[in-house]
Amino acid sequence: MLGEVGRAADGPTLIVIGGLHGNEPAGVEGLQQIFDRLRDDACNLPGRLVGLTGNRAALEVRQRFIDKDLNRVWLREHLQLVRSGMALDTAEDHEAAELDTVFRRVLAEAQGITFVLDVHTTSGPGPAFSVLHDTLPNRRFARAMSLPIALGLEEELNGTLTDYFTELGALTLSVEAGQHDDPHSVDRTAAAIWIAMDVAGLMPECYEADLEAARSLLELEGRGLPEAVEVRYRHPIPFGVHFDMDPGFESFQRVTAGEPVGSEEGRSVGSPMTGLMLMPLYQEQGEEGFFITSPVRSLWLDVSTALRRLGIERWLSALPGVRQMPQEPGTYLVNRRAARFVARQIFHLLGYRRRDYSATHLVMEKRPEPEINGHRA
Repeated sequence: MLGEVGRAADGPTLIVIGGLHGNEPAGVEGLQQIFDRLRDDACNLPGRLVGLTGNRAALEVRQRFIDKDLNRVWLREHLQLVRSGMALDTAEDHEAAELDTVFRRVLAEAQGITFVLDVHTTSGPGPAFSVLHDTLPNRRFARAMSLPIALGLEEELNGTLTDYFTELGALTLSVEAGQHDDPHSVDRTAAAIWIAMDVAGLMPECYEADLEAARSLLELEGRGLPEAVEVRYRHPIPFGVHFDMDPGFESFQRVTAGEPVGSEEGRSVGSPMTGLMLMPLYQEQGEEGFFITSPVRSLWLDVSTALRRLGIERWLSALPGVRQMPQEPGTYLVNRRAARFVARQIFHLLGYRRRDYSATHLVMEKRPEPEINGHRA
Protein backbone atom coordinates (compact mmCIF):
# COMPACT_ATOMS: atom_id res chain seq x y z
CA MET A 1 0.00 0.00 0.00
CA LEU A 2 1.38 3.39 -1.00
CA GLY A 3 -0.67 5.26 1.59
CA GLU A 4 -4.09 6.03 3.03
CA VAL A 5 -5.81 9.00 4.59
CA GLY A 6 -9.07 9.18 6.51
CA ARG A 7 -11.43 6.53 7.85
CA ALA A 8 -14.00 4.35 6.11
CA ALA A 9 -16.44 4.98 8.95
CA ASP A 10 -16.58 8.70 8.07
CA GLY A 11 -17.92 8.31 4.52
CA PRO A 12 -17.19 6.90 1.06
CA THR A 13 -14.00 5.11 0.05
CA LEU A 14 -11.81 5.98 -2.95
CA ILE A 15 -9.19 3.46 -4.10
CA VAL A 16 -6.54 4.76 -6.52
CA ILE A 17 -4.10 2.39 -8.25
CA GLY A 18 -1.01 3.54 -10.12
CA GLY A 19 1.70 1.57 -11.90
CA LEU A 20 -0.32 -1.51 -12.80
CA HIS A 21 2.09 -1.58 -15.74
CA GLY A 22 5.72 -1.20 -14.76
CA ASN A 23 6.63 1.30 -17.49
CA GLU A 24 3.85 3.66 -16.30
CA PRO A 25 5.25 5.29 -13.14
CA ALA A 26 3.25 8.53 -13.47
CA GLY A 27 0.31 7.03 -11.58
CA VAL A 28 2.48 6.22 -8.58
CA GLU A 29 4.23 9.61 -8.68
CA GLY A 30 0.92 11.47 -8.96
CA LEU A 31 -0.48 9.53 -6.02
CA GLN A 32 2.57 10.34 -3.94
CA GLN A 33 2.12 14.01 -4.82
CA ILE A 34 -1.43 13.87 -3.48
CA PHE A 35 -0.46 12.12 -0.26
CA ASP A 36 2.35 14.63 0.33
CA ARG A 37 -0.15 17.48 -0.07
CA LEU A 38 -2.71 15.87 2.25
CA ARG A 39 -0.11 15.34 4.96
CA ASP A 40 0.79 19.03 4.85
CA ASP A 41 -2.64 20.10 6.03
CA ALA A 42 -4.77 19.50 9.09
CA CYS A 43 -7.97 19.07 7.05
CA ASN A 44 -9.82 15.83 7.67
CA LEU A 45 -11.26 13.83 4.79
CA PRO A 46 -14.95 12.87 5.16
CA GLY A 47 -14.13 9.30 4.16
CA ARG A 48 -11.14 7.21 3.16
CA LEU A 49 -8.55 7.52 0.36
CA VAL A 50 -6.43 4.42 -0.31
CA GLY A 51 -3.48 4.54 -2.71
CA LEU A 52 -1.88 1.38 -4.07
CA THR A 53 1.15 0.60 -6.20
CA GLY A 54 0.44 -1.98 -8.92
CA ASN A 55 3.21 -4.09 -10.42
CA ARG A 56 6.12 -3.33 -8.09
CA ALA A 57 8.50 -5.87 -9.64
CA ALA A 58 7.94 -4.46 -13.13
CA LEU A 59 8.20 -0.87 -11.88
CA GLU A 60 11.68 -1.62 -10.55
CA VAL A 61 12.90 -2.50 -14.05
CA ARG A 62 10.58 -0.05 -15.87
CA GLN A 63 8.96 -2.59 -18.17
CA ARG A 64 5.28 -3.26 -18.81
CA PHE A 65 5.33 -6.63 -17.03
CA ILE A 66 7.68 -9.42 -15.99
CA ASP A 67 5.83 -12.55 -17.14
CA LYS A 68 2.35 -11.42 -18.17
CA ASP A 69 0.13 -8.35 -18.19
CA LEU A 70 -1.12 -7.59 -14.66
CA ASN A 71 -4.11 -5.81 -16.17
CA ARG A 72 -5.37 -9.01 -17.83
CA VAL A 73 -5.33 -11.46 -14.90
CA TRP A 74 -8.46 -10.30 -13.02
CA LEU A 75 -10.70 -13.13 -14.22
CA ARG A 76 -12.91 -14.86 -11.65
CA GLU A 77 -11.66 -18.37 -12.46
CA HIS A 78 -8.00 -17.34 -12.40
CA LEU A 79 -8.38 -15.46 -9.12
CA GLN A 80 -9.87 -18.55 -7.50
CA LEU A 81 -6.71 -20.44 -8.43
CA VAL A 82 -4.51 -17.59 -7.19
CA ARG A 83 -6.34 -17.49 -3.85
CA SER A 84 -5.99 -21.23 -3.44
CA GLY A 85 -2.26 -21.07 -4.21
CA MET A 86 -2.64 -23.20 -7.34
CA ALA A 87 -1.68 -20.39 -9.75
CA LEU A 88 1.36 -18.59 -8.36
CA ASP A 89 3.81 -19.40 -11.13
CA THR A 90 4.49 -15.85 -12.32
CA ALA A 91 5.58 -12.57 -10.81
CA GLU A 92 2.23 -11.05 -11.74
CA ASP A 93 0.28 -13.81 -9.98
CA HIS A 94 2.10 -12.96 -6.76
CA GLU A 95 1.36 -9.25 -7.27
CA ALA A 96 -2.31 -10.05 -7.97
CA ALA A 97 -2.56 -12.22 -4.83
CA GLU A 98 -1.30 -9.40 -2.62
CA LEU A 99 -3.46 -6.75 -4.28
CA ASP A 100 -6.55 -8.97 -4.15
CA THR A 101 -6.10 -9.43 -0.40
CA VAL A 102 -5.87 -5.66 0.13
CA PHE A 103 -8.80 -4.94 -2.21
CA ARG A 104 -11.12 -7.36 -0.46
CA ARG A 105 -10.18 -6.01 2.97
CA VAL A 106 -10.76 -2.39 1.92
CA LEU A 107 -14.10 -3.26 0.31
CA ALA A 108 -15.19 -5.16 3.41
CA GLU A 109 -14.30 -2.16 5.61
CA ALA A 110 -16.10 0.35 3.38
CA GLN A 111 -19.18 1.90 4.98
CA GLY A 112 -20.57 3.57 1.87
CA ILE A 113 -20.08 3.56 -1.88
CA THR A 114 -16.60 2.65 -3.09
CA PHE A 115 -15.00 4.47 -6.02
CA VAL A 116 -11.98 3.14 -7.93
CA LEU A 117 -9.60 5.15 -10.14
CA ASP A 118 -7.05 3.15 -12.13
CA VAL A 119 -4.37 5.42 -13.65
CA HIS A 120 -2.37 4.50 -16.75
CA THR A 121 -0.22 6.17 -19.40
CA THR A 122 0.36 5.34 -23.07
CA SER A 123 3.46 4.51 -25.12
CA GLY A 124 2.40 6.84 -27.94
CA PRO A 125 1.79 10.59 -27.70
CA GLY A 126 -1.64 12.13 -27.37
CA PRO A 127 -3.97 13.81 -24.89
CA ALA A 128 -5.33 12.23 -21.73
CA PHE A 129 -8.65 10.37 -21.90
CA SER A 130 -10.82 8.09 -19.78
CA VAL A 131 -12.12 4.54 -20.16
CA LEU A 132 -15.20 3.20 -18.40
CA HIS A 133 -17.74 0.44 -18.04
CA ASP A 134 -20.61 2.50 -19.39
CA THR A 135 -23.12 2.58 -16.55
CA LEU A 136 -24.77 5.90 -15.77
CA PRO A 137 -22.93 6.39 -12.42
CA ASN A 138 -19.58 5.59 -14.10
CA ARG A 139 -20.45 7.99 -16.91
CA ARG A 140 -21.06 10.81 -14.39
CA PHE A 141 -17.68 9.94 -12.85
CA ALA A 142 -15.99 10.17 -16.27
CA ARG A 143 -17.71 13.37 -17.39
CA ALA A 144 -16.46 15.15 -14.27
CA MET A 145 -12.92 14.73 -15.65
CA SER A 146 -13.71 16.83 -18.79
CA LEU A 147 -11.58 14.39 -20.81
CA PRO A 148 -12.60 12.45 -23.93
CA ILE A 149 -14.29 9.17 -23.00
CA ALA A 150 -13.39 5.97 -24.89
CA LEU A 151 -16.55 3.86 -25.08
CA GLY A 152 -16.44 0.16 -25.84
CA LEU A 153 -12.73 -0.19 -25.09
CA GLU A 154 -13.32 -2.26 -21.96
CA GLU A 155 -15.18 -4.97 -23.91
CA GLU A 156 -12.11 -5.43 -26.13
CA LEU A 157 -9.91 -6.21 -23.11
CA ASN A 158 -10.56 -9.18 -20.83
CA GLY A 159 -9.50 -9.55 -17.23
CA THR A 160 -8.87 -5.89 -16.45
CA LEU A 161 -8.79 -4.51 -12.94
CA THR A 162 -11.91 -2.43 -13.61
CA ASP A 163 -13.70 -5.66 -14.65
CA TYR A 164 -12.86 -7.03 -11.21
CA PHE A 165 -14.14 -3.99 -9.31
CA THR A 166 -17.21 -3.56 -11.50
CA GLU A 167 -18.26 -7.11 -10.74
CA LEU A 168 -17.88 -6.31 -7.03
CA GLY A 169 -20.16 -3.30 -7.38
CA ALA A 170 -17.78 -0.35 -7.18
CA LEU A 171 -17.90 2.76 -9.35
CA THR A 172 -14.86 2.50 -11.60
CA LEU A 173 -12.89 4.65 -14.02
CA SER A 174 -9.56 4.32 -15.81
CA VAL A 175 -7.66 7.42 -16.86
CA GLU A 176 -4.89 7.39 -19.47
CA ALA A 177 -2.94 10.43 -18.26
CA GLY A 178 -0.67 10.95 -21.28
CA GLN A 179 2.58 9.45 -22.56
CA HIS A 180 4.79 7.37 -20.26
CA ASP A 181 7.78 9.74 -20.17
CA ASP A 182 5.90 13.04 -20.30
CA PRO A 183 6.43 14.79 -16.93
CA HIS A 184 3.03 16.44 -17.33
CA SER A 185 1.46 12.98 -17.05
CA VAL A 186 2.18 13.17 -13.31
CA ASP A 187 0.32 16.49 -13.10
CA ARG A 188 -2.65 15.06 -15.04
CA THR A 189 -2.69 12.07 -12.69
CA ALA A 190 -2.78 14.30 -9.62
CA ALA A 191 -5.55 16.39 -11.22
CA ALA A 192 -7.61 13.27 -11.93
CA ILE A 193 -7.23 12.16 -8.30
CA TRP A 194 -8.41 15.54 -6.94
CA ILE A 195 -11.48 15.36 -9.19
CA ALA A 196 -12.13 11.73 -8.23
CA MET A 197 -11.99 12.76 -4.57
CA ASP A 198 -14.59 15.44 -5.28
CA VAL A 199 -16.88 13.02 -7.16
CA ALA A 200 -16.57 10.53 -4.30
CA GLY A 201 -17.47 13.18 -1.71
CA LEU A 202 -14.03 13.25 -0.07
CA MET A 203 -13.09 16.87 -0.80
CA PRO A 204 -12.95 19.17 2.25
CA GLU A 205 -13.20 22.91 1.61
CA CYS A 206 -9.57 23.56 2.50
CA TYR A 207 -8.47 21.87 -0.76
CA GLU A 208 -10.85 23.85 -2.98
CA ALA A 209 -7.96 25.67 -4.69
CA ASP A 210 -6.31 22.34 -5.57
CA LEU A 211 -9.59 21.10 -7.02
CA GLU A 212 -10.13 24.20 -9.15
CA ALA A 213 -6.58 23.97 -10.51
CA ALA A 214 -7.17 20.31 -11.35
CA ARG A 215 -10.40 21.10 -13.19
CA SER A 216 -8.74 23.87 -15.19
CA LEU A 217 -5.87 21.58 -16.18
CA LEU A 218 -8.06 18.74 -17.46
CA GLU A 219 -10.57 21.07 -19.12
CA LEU A 220 -7.70 22.54 -21.11
CA GLU A 221 -6.49 19.03 -21.95
CA GLY A 222 -9.86 18.02 -23.38
CA ARG A 223 -10.56 21.25 -25.26
CA GLY A 224 -11.25 20.79 -28.97
CA LEU A 225 -11.59 17.01 -28.70
CA PRO A 226 -14.80 14.96 -28.97
CA GLU A 227 -16.52 14.35 -25.65
CA ALA A 228 -16.58 10.64 -26.45
CA VAL A 229 -15.38 8.17 -29.05
CA GLU A 230 -16.48 4.59 -29.66
CA VAL A 231 -13.99 1.84 -30.43
CA ARG A 232 -14.77 0.36 -33.84
CA TYR A 233 -11.64 -1.75 -34.42
CA ARG A 234 -8.92 -3.40 -32.34
CA HIS A 235 -5.73 -4.64 -33.99
CA PRO A 236 -4.66 -7.68 -31.94
CA ILE A 237 -1.08 -8.90 -31.94
CA PRO A 238 -1.02 -12.73 -31.97
CA PHE A 239 1.42 -14.42 -29.62
CA GLY A 240 4.88 -14.59 -31.17
CA VAL A 241 4.09 -12.09 -33.93
CA HIS A 242 6.19 -8.93 -34.19
CA PHE A 243 4.33 -5.66 -34.82
CA ASP A 244 5.92 -2.29 -35.56
CA MET A 245 3.91 0.92 -35.50
CA ASP A 246 4.97 3.46 -38.10
CA PRO A 247 6.34 6.65 -36.51
CA GLY A 248 4.32 9.82 -36.16
CA PHE A 249 0.93 8.56 -34.97
CA GLU A 250 -0.81 9.76 -31.81
CA SER A 251 -4.13 9.25 -30.10
CA PHE A 252 -7.11 11.10 -31.65
CA GLN A 253 -5.24 11.64 -34.92
CA ARG A 254 -7.45 11.13 -37.97
CA VAL A 255 -6.54 8.22 -40.26
CA THR A 256 -8.20 7.10 -43.48
CA ALA A 257 -9.24 3.64 -44.65
CA GLY A 258 -6.26 1.81 -46.13
CA GLU A 259 -3.69 4.27 -44.81
CA PRO A 260 -0.47 2.41 -43.82
CA VAL A 261 0.01 2.60 -40.06
CA GLY A 262 2.49 -0.18 -39.27
CA SER A 263 3.96 -3.50 -40.27
CA GLU A 264 3.59 -7.07 -39.04
CA GLU A 265 6.16 -9.73 -39.87
CA GLY A 266 7.37 -7.48 -42.69
CA ARG A 267 3.90 -6.95 -44.20
CA SER A 268 2.28 -3.53 -44.28
CA VAL A 269 -0.71 -2.99 -41.99
CA GLY A 270 -3.31 -0.41 -43.00
CA SER A 271 -6.16 1.15 -41.09
CA PRO A 272 -9.31 -0.88 -41.86
CA MET A 273 -11.49 2.23 -41.78
CA THR A 274 -11.50 5.99 -41.53
CA GLY A 275 -11.58 7.20 -37.95
CA LEU A 276 -9.50 8.42 -35.03
CA MET A 277 -6.39 6.54 -33.93
CA LEU A 278 -6.24 5.48 -30.28
CA MET A 279 -3.23 4.16 -28.36
CA PRO A 280 -0.73 3.39 -31.12
CA LEU A 281 1.81 0.92 -29.75
CA TYR A 282 5.34 2.25 -29.34
CA GLN A 283 6.76 -0.31 -26.90
CA GLU A 284 8.00 -3.88 -27.05
CA GLN A 285 5.31 -5.45 -24.90
CA GLY A 286 1.58 -5.27 -25.60
CA GLU A 287 -1.31 -7.27 -27.03
CA GLU A 288 -2.89 -4.51 -29.16
CA GLY A 289 -1.17 -2.62 -31.96
CA PHE A 290 -3.74 0.19 -32.15
CA PHE A 291 -7.45 0.96 -32.00
CA ILE A 292 -9.64 2.91 -34.43
CA THR A 293 -12.51 4.92 -33.00
CA SER A 294 -15.31 7.16 -34.26
CA PRO A 295 -16.60 10.30 -32.49
CA VAL A 296 -19.84 10.11 -30.51
CA ARG A 297 -21.95 13.26 -30.36
CA SER A 298 -22.73 14.65 -26.92
CA LEU A 299 -26.40 14.57 -27.94
CA TRP A 300 -26.25 10.77 -28.19
CA LEU A 301 -24.84 10.51 -24.67
CA ASP A 302 -27.78 12.55 -23.40
CA VAL A 303 -30.27 10.51 -25.47
CA SER A 304 -28.88 7.23 -24.19
CA THR A 305 -29.13 8.47 -20.61
CA ALA A 306 -32.80 9.32 -21.13
CA LEU A 307 -33.55 5.99 -22.84
CA ARG A 308 -31.98 4.00 -20.02
CA ARG A 309 -33.96 5.89 -17.41
CA LEU A 310 -37.15 5.19 -19.37
CA GLY A 311 -36.39 1.46 -19.42
CA ILE A 312 -36.56 1.20 -23.22
CA GLU A 313 -34.40 -1.93 -23.06
CA ARG A 314 -37.44 -4.04 -22.13
CA TRP A 315 -38.50 -3.79 -25.79
CA LEU A 316 -35.21 -5.10 -27.20
CA SER A 317 -36.51 -8.62 -27.79
CA ALA A 318 -39.16 -7.17 -30.12
CA LEU A 319 -36.46 -6.07 -32.57
CA PRO A 320 -35.75 -8.30 -35.60
CA GLY A 321 -32.91 -10.75 -35.01
CA VAL A 322 -32.82 -10.13 -31.23
CA ARG A 323 -33.92 -12.62 -28.58
CA GLN A 324 -33.32 -12.86 -24.86
CA MET A 325 -31.07 -15.69 -23.74
CA PRO A 326 -33.02 -18.30 -21.72
CA GLN A 327 -32.25 -18.29 -18.00
CA GLU A 328 -30.04 -15.18 -18.41
CA PRO A 329 -31.91 -11.95 -17.63
CA GLY A 330 -30.31 -8.93 -19.29
CA THR A 331 -28.50 -11.01 -21.93
CA TYR A 332 -29.46 -11.10 -25.63
CA LEU A 333 -28.45 -13.15 -28.65
CA VAL A 334 -28.26 -10.90 -31.71
CA ASN A 335 -28.32 -12.18 -35.28
CA ARG A 336 -25.81 -9.89 -36.97
CA ARG A 337 -27.42 -10.13 -40.39
CA ALA A 338 -31.03 -9.64 -39.31
CA ALA A 339 -30.17 -6.91 -36.83
CA ARG A 340 -27.34 -5.25 -38.71
CA PHE A 341 -28.90 -1.79 -38.23
CA VAL A 342 -29.46 -2.16 -34.46
CA ALA A 343 -26.58 -4.37 -33.39
CA ARG A 344 -23.70 -3.23 -31.22
CA GLN A 345 -24.19 0.55 -31.36
CA ILE A 346 -27.81 0.36 -30.16
CA PHE A 347 -26.94 -2.03 -27.36
CA HIS A 348 -24.05 0.21 -26.30
CA LEU A 349 -26.49 3.12 -26.24
CA LEU A 350 -28.61 1.22 -23.73
CA GLY A 351 -25.73 0.17 -21.45
CA TYR A 352 -24.87 -3.29 -22.80
CA ARG A 353 -21.48 -4.75 -23.61
CA ARG A 354 -20.46 -7.52 -25.96
CA ARG A 355 -19.73 -10.71 -24.02
CA ASP A 356 -19.09 -13.00 -26.97
CA TYR A 357 -19.35 -12.98 -30.74
CA SER A 358 -19.05 -15.04 -33.90
CA ALA A 359 -19.34 -14.30 -37.60
CA THR A 360 -23.13 -14.59 -37.35
CA HIS A 361 -24.12 -13.61 -33.80
CA LEU A 362 -23.35 -11.31 -30.87
CA VAL A 363 -24.03 -12.00 -27.21
CA MET A 364 -24.78 -8.69 -25.47
CA GLU A 365 -25.15 -8.43 -21.70
CA LYS A 366 -26.25 -5.62 -19.43
CA ARG A 367 -23.42 -3.95 -17.55
CA PRO A 368 -23.99 -4.30 -13.80
CA GLU A 369 -25.06 -1.10 -12.07
CA PRO A 370 -22.69 -0.19 -9.22
CA GLU A 371 -23.89 -1.20 -5.77
CA ILE A 372 -21.88 -2.06 -2.70
CA ASN A 373 -22.79 -2.66 0.93
CA GLY A 374 -26.43 -2.05 0.02
CA HIS A 375 -25.78 1.47 -1.32
CA ARG A 376 -26.92 2.34 -4.85
CA ALA A 377 -24.60 4.70 -6.68
